[in-house]
Formats: sequence, C-alpha cells, structure tokens
Amino acid sequence: MKLGPVRVLVVNGAQTYTQNAMDQALWGEVVFASRASNSTTLTAQSGDPASVRGLFASNGSLSGSATVPYEAGDVVALAPDLGSVDSATSITYAIGYTRDAAVNYLGNARASYYAATYNGSIAAVNHFLDDYAEAEAEASAMDSDIDSRATSAAGANYSDIVTLSVRQAYGAADLTIPADTLDPNDVTLFLKEISSDGNVNTVDVIYPTFPIFYVMDPEYIRLVLEPVVQYLEMGRWPQPWAIHDIGSSYPNATGHDNGQAEQQPIEETGNILILAYAYTKASGSSAWADSHRALFQSYADYLVANGLDMASQLSTDDGAGPLPNQTNLAIKAAVGLSAFGALYADADADAGNYTDIGKGFANELFNDSLATDEGKTHFWLQYPEGLNAGGGDTYSTTFHLYPGCLAGVGHVSARGV
Repeated sequence: MKLGPVRVLVVNGAQTYTQNAMDQALWGEVVFASRASNSTTLTAQSGDPASVRGLFASNGSLSGSATVPYEAGDVVALAPDLGSVDSATSITYAIGYTRDAAVNYLGNARASYYAATYNGSIAAVNHFLDDYAEAEAEASAMDSDIDSRATSAAGANYSDIVTLSVRQAYGAADLTIPADTLDPNDVTLFLKEISSDGNVNTVDVIYPTFPIFYVMDPEYIRLVLEPVVQYLEMGRWPQPWAIHDIGSSYPNATGHDNGQAEQQPIEETGNILILAYAYTKASGSSAWADSHRALFQSYADYLVANGLDMASQLSTDDGAGPLPNQTNLAIKAAVGLSAFGALYADADADAGNYTDIGKGFANELFNDSLATDEGKTHFWLQYPEGLNAGGGDTYSTTFHLYPGCLAGVGHVSARGV
C-alpha cells in the first residue's frame, strides 16, 4: 500500500553527534507519517499552528503545504478523513527519529541496524506501517507472557516493575552496524547512561540490565560487551582494572586513552567476568569467552590481588563516596572469581583455583564473620566491623549476591542471601 504524506524535520547546520543543553540530539531526522486506506484520504500540512488548525477546522482537511524553514512553535499535522463510519476503525501514525550515523565508535560511524535492509527514513517507515499489525500482535503476546510469569512469581506490583524494566532496557538499546559497509554480521549494541552523565556503555549500567537479556535474548549481553572488550584489547586503556565506560558523552564512544575515567576498579572488573559467564551460560556457547581468555585472565588475577584487601574506591553506589574494604565489592570479587573459574573449568583444570579463591573470600566474609554482625543477620557496609563506624552499625544491601545465585556460582549460605 502506498505511503501517505510524510514530514521529515532536520536541524539546519547541525553537526553529527551534537546535542543541545537538554542532552537532546540535534542531528538526524524526525519523521511524522501515516497512510491512507482504500476507504480513507489523508492530508498533511506544517507551519503556523493557527493557520494549520484553522484550515482543518474550516475544511476538515489540510493543504499539503509545508513551511520552510520550520520555525519554533510551528506544528506538523496529519489529517485522515475516514468518511462515513458505522463501526470501529483506526489509523496508524508513525512518529520516529532516525540517524544515518548513530554512534561514533573510536572515530568510526555506526549506523542503526535497520539500515542494512532499508535505505533511508521513507523505506523504514514504509516497513513499519506494513509490519505494524504483526509486530503489535507479537509484542502483545510477549507482554502478556512476561506479565503472567512475573505475576506468578511475586504478584502484580512486581509484574509492573518487570514489564516497565523490559521496555526501558530494550528502548535504550542502540543496535548498530558499520555505517560504511552496512554489514549485518558486524553488530554491536550501545547504551547511554541516563539520568546522570550520559556515558557510553557504562559497565555498571550494563550489569543491572543483564538479567533481562539473560532471560530474553542472551546475544544482547555479548553485543553490548563487544565494543568494551574490543577497546580494552587494543591496549589503549592503561589501567590494570576494567574500564568504567567507553565514552564520556553519548554517542561518542571514543574511549579514555589517558586512563582518566570514573574509577571503580573492583566493581567493573568483577562485572566483566560475571557478564561474560552469564552470556556463556545463557547462550550455551563458550566461543566468545574463549576468544577473550587473555583479557579475562588478567582481570581474574587483579581480583585475586585486590578483591578482599581493597584500597579506598568508588562502587556503583557512588553516592556513598570512595571507601576501603566495601563488603558488597568483596562479594562481587568472590562471584567474579567464581565466574571466571566456571568459564574455563572444562578446558583448564587450573581455572578451578580461581573458584577456590572465590569460595575463600566468601567464607571469610560470611562464615568467619569478617563482614557480618555477630549473629550473621546483617552485612556491614565495610569490614571489619564497619571499620568501627559508629560501632559498626552501618549496614549494606548486598545486591551482588544476586548474580551468584542466578549464574549458580554463589558461595554464601542461604542465611546470608
């Protein structure tokens, strides 16, 4: 079916990858479109709101004209004429934003994944309207399944959180291919750290996202880690621990060759190993982890040396500020070491040593009460005994126990969980 009126808006003179003071992208195209059916007509107009609305109020249709340039305060209007209606009917509108260059990865432009198939905004919106009914049915079925499972697990309130979280996780994902070749086999995924500073592929933002991908699409874990791991293996990041992010301001994933980024050594190093293991377990494939063994080995060794007796540093809960010997970070180190051991246990008997060290960390933290109160009912924020902070009464929510349970590599007893 033929596409109806389309209005495409661009910011004149906007340079690629620029944004305004509200962190909104200035480059690319904003698209408004719809389609007439065999029984309807569709007109469009853009320009001064009083003129556009006045014409529609008088005639029930629009002129088809477009004011150029589009001025602040102008409107874009699409007006369907459904004729005589004696039963339920509907019309679909497409509202979207496209970018030929979606992400700057180390100086190379990455395009949105759909560009491999659809040449430009018009072709893409045509497919959107062609596919809408089937896509809506598929999405509704998936939504119903998620809602049902989450409700069964923990009730309606929990289901609300899960269904919204799924939307946020997938809605924030920029799936890309090289802009020069449009090779659909060279896929990477980028996430923006929102509500904070706009970093690119922040590892401790990927980390809380992974349970959704673990269940729904494990390949997304690999795709979002791939640009991080590629950069680290280039040797351009000079620190011995894993990087916090690969760019200070989305969508510029240009790295931190000077080593100056937010430093969360144990947090991000443990994250990389846990995420790699989660992907391997969920996907059933070890090929990706095997190809990055040397990098992951260096991070496991870093956790051995620094994961229990740790220097003052930030964690993902950076509102607490830098602190030494954080219980939650030590738990992450224990789980990360166990994840590394599990990754390579089948191919290398020595990998089991890392699992043993992870178990040793866990035993000290919980069984030997290094990081708990005397009754083992609470974990301290820091150890030993909260570093005597107020007599050791500052407790921690040790959410890093979760990936140990999910991936089956946790060592703390059920009481600690």
